[in-house]
This record gives sequence, C-alpha cells and structure tokens, in this order.
Amino acid sequence: MGEVLPLACFPAFVSEPNRLWQTSNFTDSLLPKLAFQVVYTVFVALLFSLLFKPIHQTRIITYVFAGFLLTPPLLRGFPSIFAVFYPIDSVFNVEILSNFGLIYYAFLNGLEMNLDTILKAKKESISIAIAGIIFPFLTGSGLYALHRKFYINNSFHLEEISTHAYLMWSLILTVTGFPNLVEILSELKLHYTGLGKVALTAAMISDTYNWILFALLIPFSSLDTSNAIYSVISTILFIVVCVFLVRPIITKYIEKKTEENELDEYLLLFVVMGLLLCSNITDILGTHGIVGAFVYGLILPHGKFADFVMSVSDDFGGGFLASVYFSGTGMRPPKDGFAIGLLLNTKGALALILLSIAWDKLIFFAPTYAVLTTSVLLMTMVVSPIINMIFKPRKRFQQTKLRTIQKLRLDAELRIVACVHSNSHATSMINLIELFNATRLSPIHVFSLYLVEITNRATALVVAHMEKPTPQLGTQNTLTESQVELENISFNFHSFGNMDGHDAFRVETTSVVSAYQTIHEDVFNSAREKGASLILLPFHKHLSPNGNLLETTNAVYRDINKNVMQDAPCSVGILVDRNLGSFKKTNLRIFMLFVGGPNDREALAIAWKMAKHRNVQLSMIRICLSDEAAEVDQSTHSEEAQGMLSYVMDNEKQKELDEEYINKFRYSAVNNEDSVSYSEVDIHTGEDVPRMLKEVDQQGCDLYIVGQGNGRNSRIFSILLEWCECLELGVIGDILASDIFCSSSSVLVVQQYGFGGMQSGKNNNAFESLLVKTE
Repeated sequence: MGEVLPLACFPAFVSEPNRLWQTSNFTDSLLPKLAFQVVYTVFVALLFSLLFKPIHQTRIITYVFAGFLLTPPLLRGFPSIFAVFYPIDSVFNVEILSNFGLIYYAFLNGLEMNLDTILKAKKESISIAIAGIIFPFLTGSGLYALHRKFYINNSFHLEEISTHAYLMWSLILTVTGFPNLVEILSELKLHYTGLGKVALTAAMISDTYNWILFALLIPFSSLDTSNAIYSVISTILFIVVCVFLVRPIITKYIEKKTEENELDEYLLLFVVMGLLLCSNITDILGTHGIVGAFVYGLILPHGKFADFVMSVSDDFGGGFLASVYFSGTGMRPPKDGFAIGLLLNTKGALALILLSIAWDKLIFFAPTYAVLTTSVLLMTMVVSPIINMIFKPRKRFQQTKLRTIQKLRLDAELRIVACVHSNSHATSMINLIELFNATRLSPIHVFSLYLVEITNRATALVVAHMEKPTPQLGTQNTLTESQVELENISFNFHSFGNMDGHDAFRVETTSVVSAYQTIHEDVFNSAREKGASLILLPFHKHLSPNGNLLETTNAVYRDINKNVMQDAPCSVGILVDRNLGSFKKTNLRIFMLFVGGPNDREALAIAWKMAKHRNVQLSMIRICLSDEAAEVDQSTHSEEAQGMLSYVMDNEKQKELDEEYINKFRYSAVNNEDSVSYSEVDIHTGEDVPRMLKEVDQQGCDLYIVGQGNGRNSRIFSILLEWCECLELGVIGDILASDIFCSSSSVLVVQQYGFGGMQSGKNNNAFESLLVKTE
C-alpha cells in the first residue's frame, strides 16, 4: 500500500547572474516552475468553481481539485506534462510557500473571530457547540476500535495501536470548519434565519474550542511524549502573555492609527512580521506554527482595522497562497492529495493539519488514513446538497396569495420589509412609513433590512453583522463602515419606534449579507418568514446637493429592485425620494393617480391608508381614457395562448374590479373625510399624459402614489413605455421621476403581489425585459 514514502534526494545549484544567457532553457530554474504551477492552479480552480456552483460547494474545494489534477495517476500517462508539474527539485519551494499560506490562513481565522460574540452567546448555542465537540470526541475512540477490528484479519498493515492514534482519530472527527460553514449558509441563503444564526454562533464557539484542543493536545501526538507537558505549559504561557500584555499595547497603537486614518501598507508590513514571529515561537515551543498565527490574529483589534487587513490581503491570501497550499497538497500520494483536499469541504484547514500530522508522524498508515478520509468525505460532501434540498426556498404562493395591502383586514397588523443601503435611505423610509398611520387597532411591524454586499472574506463580514447592534450610538472609530452604517440605521429606526405616540410601531433591524446578484432571494425569504404584505425599496438615484437633479447612487441597486419586483412574495413599492423628510408641514399633500389595473388598486389602497393620518391631505385623481387613448393594444397578448374571448373577458373583469374599488373608496373615504378629494381627468391622446401630469404638479404635491402599470392594455401606454428610462417605474412613475419633468415631489411606485414578473401571461412582455439574469 505504500504506507511510507520513499526517501528522495533533491539536487541543488546556485543561480548565477545572467543565467538566461548561460543556458538553453531558462525554464529549468525554480522560479519559472513555481510561477507556472501557481498560474495553472488558479486557472483550474476558477474552472472548478464554475462546475461546483450548482451543487453549492465551497470555494476552498475548488483549489483542492486543482491540486488533485497534479497527482501522478492523472499525469503519469503523459511524461512530458508530468515532468512540468512534478519536477523533483521544485517540491521544497512549493512546500515552503504553501506552509506560509497555511499560516496566513490561520491568522485570518483568528482575525475573523470575535471574542465578544462568543462570550455573549446564548446558552442554546453554547450547548450545541459543546455537545458537538464532546460527542464525536468520545465516540471517536470507539469508532477507531471498530476500524481496527475490521482490518485486523485483513492483509492490510495497520499502525501499532497507541494513544496517539486514538487521539488523532477523535480530534479529526471533532473539528469543524467555521469559515466553510459560513460560505455554505451564505450560498444557501440561510445565515440570516433563526436556524442559521444559531448554527453560526455554535460553529464559531466550536471552532474556538477546537483551536484550544489543538493547541493543548497536538504536542501529545508526537511519538516522544515525555516533553509534551512542557510544550503545553509554555504554549499556555505564550497565549497569556499575548492576551494580557501584548494585546493592550498593540490595540492602543493600532486604534490610534485607525482614528487618525493612518492605515497604510507599512502597518500591514508590521502585521506580517508579527505573524511570522508568533508562528515561529509556537513552532519552537513544540505546538505548531498555526497556533501562534491564530492567537496573533485573535488579539489584533477587530472592526475597521481587521476589515482593512483582510480587504488588502484577501487576493494574496485567499487567491494565491491558498491555491498554492492545496496544489502542494495534491503533490503528495493520490490518496493523500485527493482525500485530504476533499476533507476541507466542511471540516476546514484544522482537520487537514491534523490528518497531515498523523500521516507525517506515521501515526496512521494507509488503511486508517484512507478509511478516515473517506468517512469525513461522506460526512462533508453531502452536507451542502442535503441542506439545500431541505431548506431550499420554496415558492409558497398559495399560502401568501393575500399578501397585499388591498386584501389586508383593517384590524390586522401591517408588516413591512424596508430595504435600505445606507442611513439616508433609512431616513427616507422612516418618513414614508410614518404616513401609514399606525394605531393600536391597526399596528405596523417594520423589518428594516440593511443590504450589504458580501466580499471574498465572507466569514468576517457575516460575523461582523451576526450580533444585533445596540440602538445607542457610541464610539465608532474602530468599527467598519458597514458596522457604523448598521448602527446608525438601527438607531434611527428604533428611535422612530420609541417616539411618543408611536407605540403602535414595532421595529426590528437586521443586516442581510449576500452577493448583490442574489440578494433579492434573501429579501424574498425575509418577507416570507416575516409574513410581510409590502416590501419597500429605495430608488437607485438620490437628489443632488443642489436639490435639482437625481443622480445615480449605485446602478446595482436598480438591478436589485428589478429582481425583487420579478418574484416578490408580496406587494412592492419603490420610493423615489426628493427630500420627503424635509417637509415639516401641518398638511402633507399626496396625489394618487389612478389609471386602472391591479397595481393601481394596490396604490390606491396604500393612499387610502395614509389618508387616515391626521396631517395628510389626499387627492385621488382618476385618469379616464377615451378616443385614441382608449384603444387597446392587442400586440401584448397572445391569442394563440389564451384566445380573444378570454382576453376580452379578463379586460372587462379588470374594469369591474376597478369600478367596484373606486366606488368603495368614494363612498367610504371621500364622503366621510374632509381631507380626501376625488376628481377625474380625460385623456384623449398620448400627448395629453405629460401635459396632464404637468398641470397636476403645478398644484403642489409632496408625494405621488402611482401603480407600476404592468397589466394595462392601453396602446398609448405601450407606446410611451418604449420611451421610459426606468421601466421598473412604469410610464407615469418614470415621467414623474424624470429630471426633464422638473418635479420636486417624491414618488412611490407600487406593484401588487401577483402582477409583477411572478405570473407569466397577459401584458408581461414589456416587464420581462427588466429581468437581470444572474445565472
């Protein structure tokens, strides 16, 4: 079985100046070989990342498979290629570089950990973490005994029975990989759920305990255990010195640099020097170099400084060093490179280190090594697919078909998911939500979601946003920008919820950390979980400093809005804010423009609810189409799919629903409230639409509420839609939000649940062009 690797001698030579002119093949030198291996590994890893994306495998596994492609079984049939990838004289260089990558990986793990989160963890998470360590550690010995019993009468040669083997077997089955778990939960959109939060906290605690176990028990894995106790004691002393003596000095210095915004490359250089020093100390003490690296990362200040270090060094550490490390792993025997690499899917680097130590120190022979790696492989590879099948977001449309404002009972709690990207968005949302007139009879529950773009170092960002921020503003110099923004957003929303006279409001603030391309799925899941009737989104433009034009904040925000509107599990509103919060008037004027269709009925339902606010004056203006404007655009319908009769019947049904709801509004609101008025405007041609809107705007308006318009069948609106700059706002919303229109009013564009992109069919062709493909 080749339990022991054969000894190998490595030729060495001294490089001379001008070597390029002294040899016929300069690629024989070590540096070009190493560079070629790195380029190959990174390239192949990118290919594997595309292949593994559908099955939700972590990023680190792609590096392993890239390294596995370097193994002899795959390349032995091609001697020339094998010689390129496996030159004997380059193994040392790859091993040295890959071990530095391992040290840096451990350092980043420590830097990502937050001791405050661990110390303040709930009993539930702590219990799960402890049980997750004790149970496999205790049962590991029994499993190893069964393994030996199974192979004892076999032809395979097992290692000598020893406490080292029992210890290593148990430790490998015990350790977990917190960073990989974060990546899996983020990919599956579960990290923000109750299950995900408990799992993340438990995994963080478990990972910390695993590092402690590693530091205390790894010296005893040596064949010579006589001095293991001294190694453990000295390592403990080193950790105590780092935490209680070195940490205050480093923290004070770095926080001063952070407050003065003096974070630069020179500070990063000293960080790396400290990393190498601590790693060398623990290696000399007999534990392992990664223990010093982890402790060093743990004692450094978190927040803005940690964010700076990881953002600067992520490509170098995660993209370069990690790939070299796993390709170096692939250079071992095939069972070593392949099995160890796959082990990292959920077990993480710590399990890899333990298994490598057991192999290098001859604690495990080939049969034990193979069985253990196969067992761990089966445990880890199936985690992501099974979790995905169990918790894959389902479109429970039948359960949420009444998630609209129009269908909401008067005495029911209105649940709103307010999505924000910044504190300014939060201020706009608060001023809008206040108009919904919360009362004890009809309360409002607001779930504010701070949408944060995830980075390559997903673990650090998720951990930073795991804990709910306090609603009190404090010292923010050491916090990251996203943490500061979250605190400000949380403070504003909670201050609004605690205002006098607003006891009918309940507010919950949380952050959603995800890739912008898929963050709409997190919004969907949050809305479903909270039972929301309305999702509020900020427009992707903001008012310029001079207050005249709308400037693009971030074009990606528009893509997010489009994706949310496409499959939202409830109604959606996009707020175009033109300093709505700056109006401190006794009466706030709201104009509701009604053309017809489900989106306009939902917009009227929202305006109707706002009309009950004591400071709101509502003017409902019905736009009546006649003559040319009343002509139906049949090009947006497929007669083959639904038939003309079906189309005519649906058109008449929509008109009946419009009339029924408007009559109800006029009877209940207009006749009983002095602050509510109703009027009608006739539209004959397409040119009448902007002219009519201009006349309405001259009356003075603070907020327009309009329907998105998807589902209208008028030919003039189909023509005007082709001239829209922002199709997600619809024709009227786009005109009102246009700088050419020169309005100073804010606009709320409403889409009713079930009439966006969720249902295919009538009048959806125009809206389908809004889709942002993310797959």
